[in-house]
Amino acid sequence: MAPQTRYVLSGEHHIAYQVVGDGPIDLVYVPSWISQIEHYWEEPTVASHFRRLASFSRLITFDRRGTGLSDPVERPPTLEEQMDDVVAVMDAAGSELAAVYAQLEGGAMAALFAAASGNPNDEMRAVSEREPLYRQVLFLMRHTIGRALSEMCACQ
Repeated sequence: MAPQTRYVLSGEHHIAYQVVGDGPIDLVYVPSWISQIEHYWEEPTVASHFRRLASFSRLITFDRRGTGLSDPVERPPTLEEQMDDVVAVMDAAGSELAAVYAQLEGGAMAALFAAASGNPNDEMRAVSEREPLYRQVLFLMRHTIGRALSEMCACQ
C-alpha cells in the first residue's frame, strides 16, 4: 500500500512527496527524471527496496518538478530550482537534516545540494548508487546512519 501523497509549493510549482517509515534518520530519495511516486509502490521490486530503506529511516520520496504528480514545467528546471524543491519537501516533511540518496542524473543535483548545505565533512556524505547498499556512504550522515548501515550489513 502506497503512503499518502502530499503536495508542497516550491516557487510556483506544487511538488508531490511522500513520507514513510519512522527510523532515527531522514533519508531523501532523489529519483531520476522518470518518476511517479504512487506507481513506485505498484512495482514489487521498487516497493521492496523502499520498504527496506524505510526500515531504518524516515524515507522521503518526491516527484521532481515537471515529472509524475508534480506540476508540469515549460522549461527544464535549473539545479538551483531543483535544490529549492528538495528544501521545500524537507521543510514540509519536518526534516531539518537528512541523508540524500540520488539516482542517475539526480546525483548531480544531490551532490550540489550536499555541497551547498554546509561542511561536507560535517553532516552529509556522498552516496554512490553503483555500490551495494551496505557500501553506500557518499551523502549519508555520520553516527546514526553508520549504525543503521552496520545493522543492514549484518542482515545481508
